[in-house]
Amino acid sequence: MDRIVRNLLVIALLVGAAVAPIARAEAPCRLLVLGAMPSEIGPFLAHATIEDRVDVSFTNDFGQQQMKSYFVGTLEDNDVIMAMTAIGTVNAMETAQLAFDHFGCISGVVFSGVSGATGDEFIGDVLVPKTWTLDEFNAAGNLVRSTYSADDEMLAAAATAAESVSLSPLGYVGDVACVGIDPYATPTIDHGHTPTISVGSTLTGHSSDPFGGNAFVCLPGTDTFGCQPCKFVQFSTADPARLLTTLRPFLTPKFFTWFQTWSGVDGGEFNVQDMESAAVAKVAEGRAPFIAFRSPSDGTTNGEPLVTIPGPLSFLPQFLAYRQYASDNAAAVALAFLREWKAQHP
Repeated sequence: MDRIVRNLLVIALLVGAAVAPIARAEAPCRLLVLGAMPSEIGPFLAHATIEDRVDVSFTNDFGQQQMKSYFVGTLEDNDVIMAMTAIGTVNAMETAQLAFDHFGCISGVVFSGVSGATGDEFIGDVLVPKTWTLDEFNAAGNLVRSTYSADDEMLAAAATAAESVSLSPLGYVGDVACVGIDPYATPTIDHGHTPTISVGSTLTGHSSDPFGGNAFVCLPGTDTFGCQPCKFVQFSTADPARLLTTLRPFLTPKFFTWFQTWSGVDGGEFNVQDMESAAVAKVAEGRAPFIAFRSPSDGTTNGEPLVTIPGPLSFLPQFLAYRQYASDNAAAVALAFLREWKAQHP
């Protein structure tokens, strides 16, 4: 009888093992690497080994289906997810939130791109702030301000990495029309100043929304306002109708009211001005460590030959002329950080 019972138990165990689900290896936790414009995310995609493109569907504020593209692979030996947020606070939050929702395990968030200068910075300098302040405007137009911190361990790694980076005064014109050409085969501009890198607890960043809580529209055909990275552009027959719909909030006098409100907020106490970093920091808060690398493309007169135009768009000539140079410099320091981060977290 004991032998029969033992045999039955063995059979039961074998059957259970046969029908039990096979354990699958979990996907690795990955760093989320973001840039707002094609020129900002381009340097990372160029250095990465891309294993997969994941297009995540979401519904915009007008009830339309849209896709956000994420590129999964390795970058400086780190497992990464890379994405272009598109310009603006709302787009940045949306892209970061979709990444956390879809991919689950994100080990850290790295933002890199251009910024406005607010102090003695030169075009192309790189700053890595400790604190980021976010300005949002509610439906009544009232300012809501919140503050977030970059991760201390990441800042320490960035400071170490910065010692190995030498930035050049020469900047490329870039793939202006976003047709997929090599931006580093374009003509260069000599900026006459060797950029510096600043990392530390005394640096502060400021992100704000000039678009009244609306997702800023993307415009195909440029490496600034483009909808996708220049070498990975995909078109859809629904794109024109979607563009016309999402343009609607910007085709009213309210657009100028938003811009005037935004430009009238005093941000002079901050070292860096942008639209996205603090927005992403808000999404990452309590979920993953965060760090942002920013390089001024506009907002300074130090060694700057371009005249500014009056009004809230005074930054535009500098921004359009120097966006590739600033994007490249921020990315160079961010890539060095990623190498150092991998060395510390093998």
